Amino acid sequence: MTRIPLVPCLLFAFSVSLVAQEELPGALPGTWAQRGDTGVAPLGDFEFTFGLQYRMMYEAANIPGPGGTIFDDAEGYDYARQRLRLNLGVAPRDTDVGAFVQVEFRGGSGGTAPGSSDPRDQEPTLNPFNRIDFRGLRYGYLYWQPEPEDLWMAGVLPLSDELGDTLFSADWDWNVGGLAWLAGDADSRSRLALLNLVEGVGANDETTIDNDGTMLVADWSRTADEGLGFGLHALTLFVEEDLPLGGTTEFWFGPSLALREGTRSLSAFALLNTGNLGVGTLDPDGTVASGFTDDTAESHTGYALRVEAGQPLGEVELKAQLVYTSGDEDGEIDGRFVTPQGLFGTSGYWGYTHIFTANGPSDTNDLGLEIGNGGAGLVTLQAQAAWPLSERVGLTLAGGYFQAAEERNDSRDMGFELAAMLSTRIGGPLVLDTGVAGAELGDFFADEADTLYEIFVRLQLQR
Repeated sequence: MTRIPLVPCLLFAFSVSLVAQEELPGALPGTWAQRGDTGVAPLGDFEFTFGLQYRMMYEAANIPGPGGTIFDDAEGYDYARQRLRLNLGVAPRDTDVGAFVQVEFRGGSGGTAPGSSDPRDQEPTLNPFNRIDFRGLRYGYLYWQPEPEDLWMAGVLPLSDELGDTLFSADWDWNVGGLAWLAGDADSRSRLALLNLVEGVGANDETTIDNDGTMLVADWSRTADEGLGFGLHALTLFVEEDLPLGGTTEFWFGPSLALREGTRSLSAFALLNTGNLGVGTLDPDGTVASGFTDDTAESHTGYALRVEAGQPLGEVELKAQLVYTSGDEDGEIDGRFVTPQGLFGTSGYWGYTHIFTANGPSDTNDLGLEIGNGGAGLVTLQAQAAWPLSERVGLTLAGGYFQAAEERNDSRDMGFELAAMLSTRIGGPLVLDTGVAGAELGDFFADEADTLYEIFVRLQLQR
């Protein structure tokens, strides 16, 4: 016969009776008490903010990737996509604290390659933190602002670099959890962040899921005189052993400059990147087979320089940029400049082109070029002209020339791209972008590489 312990049962019954009689203000009707985080309060006790972005996209292209398309056999395909992002900010009234969350829903809706139109769903991933599936939380954090110029944040943070999205970008999946402190005013700004990259970064191996990567970010900028500003920037990255990037220790440091005189602008930065890059081998499923320890990591020191200028010419807005990064000979790790984008497979809107680099209206499909160029280094000169054709319609023309700092496939020539885009404001915040781009590729990618094309349409409501 099973014996039931009497004393624990009596204690349980007594505790349940106390809970049942407890009166907790804010409990939902029909519940015994406030459990499961079901507390409520009048709407008047909170301040709410709301935002949304809804887009529908269509693309026809032959960019390598979907359907086995490769550089010297580029087959055409098309697809349609849609995406919804919802932003919600909540802050208790008369306090200096609050919370923000952004959720995202997306999916394909037809075409010959709908499943391959979003690189974020490919495996194995080297995601920095929260590479969301077709639906999920993109950002979510708590904040405390004890003073107008003093802000503390904790959660999955929308942080971008302050170097033109050349290293990491919140606009393109740098969804990283951590702590951040932002301070400053119109004359001086500072930022410190401690970011914890997802456990098992770069791995889907349960034996290494407890290993982490960590990044520290520090930025300082100041406006010295009217129109003149300068800054200092430092980042460090540490990845524990036995991960696909295990043994990696990277450091970036350098100054930036910004100058604005009337409608003309000039910005520049120079960065030193030095560290040890994890080297090893992976199984076909992406798990660590060997190496990726402190002993196998290889040291390198690289450099990056970017200069960008803007100048209006009548109604036309002109801008151009020059980017240089050092690289390594094929198979070597010595003088390359690496980026978090290159290490973790994210991207950023640093370029003007649509095929070589990510660009908002066509950003579901491109070559994903980051300024380190996968260790080969980069020299690129790009230009853009944008002007209004009417009150509602604008035209943007862009072009870029790309060359590697070091050879791959016995060539440094990467090619050039030309692009055109019409932007039509249909009404309020609803905008229709239509564009076309073409890229003539060099032998860097493949012998006799095919010419690439991209036709894109984006209908977007954002408020």
